[in-house]
Amino acid sequence: MDIVQPAYMKSTFGLDIYYEHYPNKGKKTLILIHGLFSSTFSYRKLIPLLKQDFNLIAIDLPPFGQSEKSNTFIYSYRNMGKIIIELAGYLQIQHAILVGHSMGGQIALYAATERPDLFEKAVLLCSSGYLNKSKKSLVYSTYIPYFYLYLKRKLLKQGIMKN
Repeated sequence: MDIVQPAYMKSTFGLDIYYEHYPNKGKKTLILIHGLFSSTFSYRKLIPLLKQDFNLIAIDLPPFGQSEKSNTFIYSYRNMGKIIIELAGYLQIQHAILVGHSMGGQIALYAATERPDLFEKAVLLCSSGYLNKSKKSLVYSTYIPYFYLYLKRKLLKQGIMKN
């Protein structure tokens, strides 16, 4: 799979956001949003199938993939939705379809709710829905450097059936 235009955008939150752009002028734009503990890599099999028919944008949400990790950014669905909106503006996208997998679906819902004029629809793939606010202990633990690696390791040890 050839990556046409991998690039970074500096968000208003001060983070460098990695994205891949597969331009296809005159075609509808799909913005691909990955799930928890994932990245643009999760769309590697789907991109070759879609890039002929769509203008594709795949994003690495912070702190995943090649996007910047930060101790000051508040990792909320709303803030990540704002990053999606910023990326669309940065790339001068007027109308787009959001494609969100798992947690990415929830972020797509936040972005679409915030800017219904920008996003004509959202395609949710095995998406999580709106969730209650997380416990403060979990939120605070995400500020610990490399906590996500600990959590990932713990989930892998438990196995897929237990999770």
